Amino acid sequence: MKKSKDKSKNNSLEAGKSEFIEVVEIEEANLAPDSRTLWLKAQSALEMGHHAYAIKLCHAVLEQYPGFIDARKLARSCAIAANGGKKVKKSFFGGGGLTIMKVSSLGKKDPVAGMMAVEKELAKDPYDDAANDVLYDCAMRLNMLNTAAYALENVRNNASANTMLL
Repeated sequence: MKKSKDKSKNNSLEAGKSEFIEVVEIEEANLAPDSRTLWLKAQSALEMGHHAYAIKLCHAVLEQYPGFIDARKLARSCAIAANGGKKVKKSFFGGGGLTIMKVSSLGKKDPVAGMMAVEKELAKDPYDDAANDVLYDCAMRLNMLNTAAYALENVRNNASANTMLL
């Protein structure tokens, strides 16, 4: 009997966690000093041309502050510069589709973790429409409207042949 009662308590606690999560979008002035240091290092790494290092630093800032859209924009511009502005060629079956599906399901369960997983995929291919769409879904689940708009702008600016996402 005790086991069933404990399970019901755990289920009610899990149900309470999954209601509505809101992450506040912040500006550079609101960063903690350690995160601000990482952010400034990322900007200087971009100026020096160390794009991969700048992306890692931006991801470190985004893990602490998922609502910091400037780090997301810098990571995306570094990924575009690191790839030479070229779109990544996809295989016969659409490239990393399985990975994006896993990230999509993670984003439905835990949007913050899903956004970080999407950022890692977008570091490899910043023009991936499916990844930007998953980023949009996660941002909307967290009520991060500027981030959601940024994800849709990326889909639109990529001049994709897939007009279903527009």
